[in-house]
Amino acid sequence: FAGSVGGTGSADVLRVTQTGDITTFGDASDGIFAQSAGGQQTGKAVTVTLNSGDIVTAGAESNGIFAQSTGQGGRDDITVTIADAHSVVMGGSHTGAAVRFADGATNLLTNHGAISTVDGLSGTPIVGTTGNETIANFGTVTGSIDLGAGTNVFDNASSGLFITGEHVALGSTSTLINAGTLSSGDWGHVQTTTVDGKMTQTGTPVWLVDLGAGGTSDRLAMT
Repeated sequence: FAGSVGGTGSADVLRVTQTGDITTFGDASDGIFAQSAGGQQTGKAVTVTLNSGDIVTAGAESNGIFAQSTGQGGRDDITVTIADAHSVVMGGSHTGAAVRFADGATNLLTNHGAISTVDGLSGTPIVGTTGNETIANFGTVTGSIDLGAGTNVFDNASSGLFITGEHVALGSTSTLINAGTLSSGDWGHVQTTTVDGKMTQTGTPVWLVDLGAGGTSDRLAMT
C-alpha cells in the first residue's frame, strides 16, 4: 500500500469481478477493497463487477464495496456494477456504506440489485467524495445519499425504486432524475427528505406518499 502513503510510482488498472457471497462481521471490514493508489504519480481506472451473490458487511464503518483511484499526479475513472437483480449489497452501521467512491474522476454506479446498510433508512448506502458520480438505479436503493463534491447525477430509471432517507446530498449543481418510483421514508413512515440539488422527472414516474395525522405527509424539501 505504498501508494496510499505517497510512495513513488504509478498504480495500475484494477479490475475485480465477483461471483458469490461475501460476508464480514468485524468493524472497518470492507467486503471488496479495490484501490489504485499512485502515490506521487497517477492512479488508474478501477472496475468492480458483482455478477451474482450478496455482499453484507455487518460491522461499524464497514463498506460493502470501497473503490478508489488516487494519486498526486492524477486519478482515473471508477466503475461499479451490481449486475444481478437478486443481489444485495449492504453496508455496515454508522459510517458504513454499501458503495463508497473515494476520489476517482468520472465515476459510475449501475445498480440492478438492492443497495442499503444495516441502519436501514437512517444509513447512507452510497457515498462519494471529489469525483463526478453518476448513479444509474434500475433496482432498489434505501437510505440517504451523499455524493460529495463534483457534478453528480442520481438517475432513478423506470424500473428503479428509491426509498429515501432524510438527506439526498447531490450538490447544488447536481440533479436527481426520477423516471421510476420514489418513496420518502418508505411505507407507513411520514418523513421530510431534504434534497441538495435539482430534480427533474421523465416518463411516468410514481411517488409513494404517506398521509399522517393532523395533515402531515411525506415531503421533498429542495435546497
